[in-house]
Order: sequence, then structure tokens, then C-alpha cells
Amino acid sequence: MNRELLTTPTVDIAMIRCGGFEDGPALQVGWRVRRRTRPTSRLAGSKTDPPKKRWIPDQVRDDRTREARKSGLPLAGSKTDPPYEDERWFGKIHEDLTMAEEKNYDIVIVGGGPGGLTAGLYGARAMRKTIVLEKGMPGGQIANTEEVEDYPGFEHISGFELATKMSNHAQKFGLEMVTEDVEEVYVDGTDRVARCSSGMLYRAKAIILSTGGSPVLLGVPGESEYTGKGVSYCAICDGAFFRNQVIAVVGGGDAAVEEAGFLTKFGSKVYVIHRRNELRAAKIVQKRAFANEKLEFIWDTIVESINGSDKQVTNLSLKNVKTGEKSTLEVGACFPFLGFVPNSNITREALRKDQGGYIITDHKMETSIKGVFACGDVRSQLVRQITNAVGDGTTAAVAAEKYIEEMEDHG
Repeated sequence: MNRELLTTPTVDIAMIRCGGFEDGPALQVGWRVRRRTRPTSRLAGSKTDPPKKRWIPDQVRDDRTREARKSGLPLAGSKTDPPYEDERWFGKIHEDLTMAEEKNYDIVIVGGGPGGLTAGLYGARAMRKTIVLEKGMPGGQIANTEEVEDYPGFEHISGFELATKMSNHAQKFGLEMVTEDVEEVYVDGTDRVARCSSGMLYRAKAIILSTGGSPVLLGVPGESEYTGKGVSYCAICDGAFFRNQVIAVVGGGDAAVEEAGFLTKFGSKVYVIHRRNELRAAKIVQKRAFANEKLEFIWDTIVESINGSDKQVTNLSLKNVKTGEKSTLEVGACFPFLGFVPNSNITREALRKDQGGYIITDHKMETSIKGVFACGDVRSQLVRQITNAVGDGTTAAVAAEKYIEEMEDHG
């Protein structure tokens, strides 16, 4: 290769042909540069510019190759490389573009809900370099909750305000928070690694999973618009807001029927809307439900839309799946209970889970993968509330700190 002055690129991105190690012959990078750009002090291929032998994860290489092809520009060294009068190609391996960028921490927390923020607070207070990776807003699902009345010390507070207070509190102790979408967590020797969609790798001595889960949605008009304004997925959290109102529950499984029974403590009437003519709930659960005078069942029916005013749900548009008959049901709230999906399929190595896909941990919140902990809604447990997520996060952070201490003591 000719010794030529390196230049600082002004346009385009690297285009990669996949290979193994960065200095291997199968990996070629085309770095397009302009002649008039400012030269740096190093010479390409000189002894002052040695290649660094680091492995590029297959996924990162594949993603970058796809991006190069999508751009419509040729891969470096291909027969379709055209000559350019004012540009030239040369095969310099550019470290920033060919290697997945990495950052190192003591504790990486995946998910910024109440459990994750609490874990972050305790990790930072223990003087450990700690970061929370959250793809959305701090607080997770509670950030979208209109009102919280069951968190000790706050008789009434919005979910967004509570999340903000938690986030600010943790950051005062030195917690870092970054917006990242974590695609995979895996073990690499003594490191636990979080790989993000951005290509960034976060290496840590311990990782805490606070990834939560997502309710199965109805997917009808008005559902997202009225979430927090009469549409809720948690009876324990929000049932008390609808005292003496008519409430609708959608679903026919154990969760739907049990939550409907709980809601009769508050609602003047609770309708259970089910698309079949019989429930899927356990027989003992059905027996209690049928004996409850405040419960009424609407069979063979689906919700077509959720309607309301600017501030609140007022009615549901229904359709009988057998007759096609349409009707309107006046309600003040709608609770869909079609299921809850934990975000637990994030680790490369197999995690021990229960039948619902929730992660099983020990009393220290440690999973079946050493050095990987879990807290909050993603964990297998009886209830999923802010309070127990916070407790989980505390335990997970303290346990992670002790795990790291043991690692350090043993060299």
C-alpha cells in the first residue's frame, strides 16, 4: 500500500465487506475522502498506525454491510467501484467505523422503570460506576400513568412526576442515564455485555435486567388515546379512581375474571366482555365470579372502539361476533386483560423462566446466569406494583455490589 497522508473524511460512511478480525484479509473498508481535506500527522500504513486486533460481533458487521448496500454505493474493492476525478479509495482500516464502540461500567441496568432507577440509585451510592439504559422515558410505564395513589409518602402524584423525582434523585448520586435500545445481553468471559441497536457495547461486571413487560392491547380506535383517561391495564393501580362508576373488563382468562371481581369493590357495576360463550378461567375462579351480583357477562362480543370526551372514556362500541349486531355500552372505564408479555427474551444464554415467560430469580434477585440480576415486572412474582419493583431494585443492586466485591477479592 502506498504511503499517503491520511485525510479527515468529509462525506459518506465506511462500506464494509464482512470478515473476521479487523486486520484479516477478508475485511476491507472503503473510506472515501476528498483531496482538499486537512491532512493529519500520521502516515497510512506506518509503524505509528498499527492495526488493532479486535473481534467485531457478527451482528455489527452484518448491520453495517446492509447499510452500505442500502446506500446504493459499492462495497470497497468491488468491481463496481467507479473512478472519481476528485476522490480516491484506499483500504485504511478506520477504527471508529469498523469496531463496535465500547464503554465499561461496574453495573449496567437495562430498563429505567422504578426498579431500574432504584437499582441505579443504590449502585451509584455504593460508589460503583453505574448506568441505566432506557429506550423510552425514565420511569417506564409509570411515566404514562395519570395518577398514582398507592406509593408510600405520596397521597396523590402523577406517574410522570414520580418518575422524574426518582430519576433526579438517582442522578444526584452519580448515576448515568442514556437513551439506548438494548437488543441483547450476553456473557463474554468475566464481562456481562449489553449490545444496543446503535452498535454500542456496554461492558459491565454485573448487569441488572429491569426490562418490564407489555400488556396485550385490544388494538382498537381510542385505546391509546384514552390510556390513563379511563383505559387501564392494572385494576389494583387504578380501580379506586372509578368509584361508583360502571366499569368494563375485556377478557375471559384468570386475570380478567379475578380483576373484574376486585373491581366490584369500587364500581357500581362491572361488565365482563368476552368473545366466546364460556370463560377460560379456572372453575373455582368462575364459581366466585358467577356468584358476584355486581358482575355481568356479555358473551360472544368484541370491543370495536373506545369512545369518550376530551378527558374521559364514556362508552364502548361493541359487536356480537355471531349475529353481527352492534351496540353501545356506557362505561366510565375499560380494563383490557388479554395477557401480559414480559420482556425476558433479551439474553443470548438461556435464562430460567416460569410458564409465563417471567424470569426466575433467587432471593438475591440473581438469575440462572451468574452476574445477571432481574427486578420488577420481568421477574416471576405474585404482584407487579411500583412498591415491589423498588424493593427488587434495592436487593438487586446490593447483591450486584457484593458479587463484584467477591470478583475483585478473588482477582
